[in-house]
Amino acid sequence: MRVNAKCAHQVRPPPAGPVAHGLDGIPESNCGGRSTETGSATIEALPEVVAEVGDRIPVFVDGGVRRGTDVFKALALGAKAVGIGRPFLWGLGAFGQAGVDRVLEILHGELKLAIG
Repeated sequence: MRVNAKCAHQVRPPPAGPVAHGLDGIPESNCGGRSTETGSATIEALPEVVAEVGDRIPVFVDGGVRRGTDVFKALALGAKAVGIGRPFLWGLGAFGQAGVDRVLEILHGELKLAIG
């Protein structure tokens, strides 16, 4: 799979289009830009990225997901999937595999509540 590895604040698909360049997807991330409070939140840039590529290739959100409602918002704005790096690592660090399983259970439950 070939993807655009640029960050959300840098992503501007080439004029010929991402599909013409052989991209299979775009991982949308701010690459830690919020750590200095000067970058855009990943969720803020998502609509623009999705609008650029339409339904031609999937957009994957990487960053800023802490709750099931964050997953819901990203999916509602057009993402096909989300990355859950920090919560996954927090669960792993605290309780090993059981912690990871619990994080996934919590996120899944929160997402189900958000969907209704």
